[in-house]
Amino acid sequence: MKIRLHPILLCMCLLLLSYGCSQKFERITIFLKNPADINYKDAPIVIHRSAFDIADSTLIPIIIDQHGNYVPCQSDDTNQDGIWDELTFVYDFDRFDSLHVYIEWMKPNQLPQFEQRTNVRIAKMSPNKGPLKEVKMDYHTHDLTAMRNFNPYQLEGPSLENDNIGFRHIFDGSKTHSLMGKRTQKMVLDSVGIMTDGTVGDTYHNLAGWGMDLLKASNSTGIGGISLLTDSAHIRLGVANTFETDNVDSCSYTLIAEGPIRSIVRFDYFGWDTGKKKMNVTEYITIRAGERGYEVKVITEEQPDSCFIATGIPIQNLKEENETEWESNLNFRDYEEGFVAMMTHALQSPRDQYYLGMAIVIPKENFVKTFTPGKKKKDLLNDQWSAALKKNKNQEISYYVYGCWELSDEGFKSADYFVDFIDKNVIRLNHPIEWKITGVANTLPPVISNKINETL
Repeated sequence: MKIRLHPILLCMCLLLLSYGCSQKFERITIFLKNPADINYKDAPIVIHRSAFDIADSTLIPIIIDQHGNYVPCQSDDTNQDGIWDELTFVYDFDRFDSLHVYIEWMKPNQLPQFEQRTNVRIAKMSPNKGPLKEVKMDYHTHDLTAMRNFNPYQLEGPSLENDNIGFRHIFDGSKTHSLMGKRTQKMVLDSVGIMTDGTVGDTYHNLAGWGMDLLKASNSTGIGGISLLTDSAHIRLGVANTFETDNVDSCSYTLIAEGPIRSIVRFDYFGWDTGKKKMNVTEYITIRAGERGYEVKVITEEQPDSCFIATGIPIQNLKEENETEWESNLNFRDYEEGFVAMMTHALQSPRDQYYLGMAIVIPKENFVKTFTPGKKKKDLLNDQWSAALKKNKNQEISYYVYGCWELSDEGFKSADYFVDFIDKNVIRLNHPIEWKITGVANTLPPVISNKINETL
């Protein structure tokens, strides 16, 4: 028996089919422009899902350049609702450069495989020293006695790296942010901090082929760590190694994203005892391919009056180098547009063998002032140069942390080279890549397949 559709019903079916195909196969053209008079290698671009008219949540965007090459990219579920909400990629631009790229839509099992240029690692052992197990979430309370006797974490907590540098976040009471110098562009931290018998241990404070840990944190929060400046004290988030109990009731770690372009982790600190009241703090850390640092975003739900969140740079080695003139090594720059920077550069890596430049770049809307350590011995942060910070209009605090080691680029032996590097990064932060969706592409360049772009 033949089935005949009413002409109106047939038209409706064709329209629905056409809409479904357009959602699945619509090819979008994006115009990109570098507005700065400076070359920009590995420039990051982030486009929110809302910019696309795509209804099928199972489709993932993939980018194709003008020459038909897949552009390494990733789509992240940053709000953890099960659907990707941000497309991100990096691209190289000449000064004032502009170009077009194209978006194709694919199912997850069709996506190309790209070189991994960022990495997150957190693995822990059971108390009986069972095998290491990598985790995506972790949590612990304020009692540090057991962790002082046996720290179960590889690298003492979560570590992040890209192709230039690495960082580790010591996940006990100290909550110190440490810096890992790298001599290779490969992702290596999955295997660092593991003894020959498979247990966790310190294998990273001596120079190895991949690099080494560069910081002696001492009485500081490390590079980019969090503290609080009150009218009478400077209080770290966490406690020194001499303490048996944390000043935070509990803290948790969550992996938000990990991929070839960027990795994002989240830390939640609950019940931080500031001496005036307890407060909760959330910290997001984002590391991107090609950079020499990471971005920090801090959110506090409540904060004591007349108090400022603070961050800083360890200066113990500067003080040891010249106790009377160490402040001359503190370089503060106030840029015309948008940012200030705190910088140190010296033979300040372990045993003073290699030059290391460290910097924190802060948006002016978040900046209050810098301050040097208190002279009193009871000040538990007397080895840190710090900046007091305030919330912006979105009730957030952000800053950028950089580490530049001479064994990763011999140019960093020079203070001028290091300062010029930070200056150029500030220009790039002030002039992010501009993008605009210009329409639907009728044709695409033929895709050139190569080893790294083979589909899984």
